[in-house]
Amino acid sequence: MSDYYEYAINCTFSSSLDPHLLDTLRYLVRTHEYAFDAPSDHPFFGAEEFEGQRYEAWRDILQVDPDEERGYFARFFRVHSSRTQWSTASEAPYILSFQIAVHDDAEGDVWRLLQWLATISDSQGFVGYSIRQGHGVSEHPRLWYFENQQLVSR
Repeated sequence: MSDYYEYAINCTFSSSLDPHLLDTLRYLVRTHEYAFDAPSDHPFFGAEEFEGQRYEAWRDILQVDPDEERGYFARFFRVHSSRTQWSTASEAPYILSFQIAVHDDAEGDVWRLLQWLATISDSQGFVGYSIRQGHGVSEHPRLWYFENQQLVSR
């Protein structure tokens, strides 16, 4: 049995964010399959060859895996419920919130997701945490922050 990591992340986005990036966030938490092209040259959207197949981890990272006990708790991308209270378009009416569990060998995919989110999110400061489970259970979570469009852990 290998270790896995639980992540809980919550960040916000401006309604003035590029529409293709907003569509990408919606695609990441989609409830049905549809064609969608990668929006960026960010490393998160890269593809890898695995056993002769092309694999794009970004397409599945926030999706339900029916063959896994872990890997999905909850995820959503929605308009903030108090959107009418936002005074300017630069304030953040969109929220991406997710809780996932990933095997230790896929944790790099989550880091790349968080690094990309840091570049487009309006959130600054604490956005969530991760904690190791399995054989090597962590006593303390790793805290994740977005600072100056960079991902920082503490």
